[in-house]
Amino acid sequence: MATTTDSQAGPPLRPAFVFLGGLLAWFLSFIALWFLAELDCVTAVLEFTILGMPAALIVGLVITLLAAFTALAAGHIALMNGSGAGAENERPFVRTAGAVLNGLFVIAILAGGLPWLLLNTCS
Repeated sequence: MATTTDSQAGPPLRPAFVFLGGLLAWFLSFIALWFLAELDCVTAVLEFTILGMPAALIVGLVITLLAAFTALAAGHIALMNGSGAGAENERPFVRTAGAVLNGLFVIAILAGGLPWLLLNTCS
């Protein structure tokens, strides 16, 4: 039994990651930053410094950047999956909505990580 592949088909659509990737990245970063702030205030686990900066600050920035890049990747996948090889494979709604939603979540993630640069976690 031979299988054939359609050379005109676009890349596989990943609607769950396209529409929920940024949302999940924002939610997980929000929960992780909240947990990190509580851990920093209640215990002395993060009392050391990394490159002269508090460890909680570095870990918070890493979490924020990883989540922002994940949402950015979801937007990039939306752009790449939205354009098929032919006119019958075009998915303009997926391309536009996925890119806009994930772009907004990148902004929300970066805005959520901004207090880690400006404020003390236990103030």
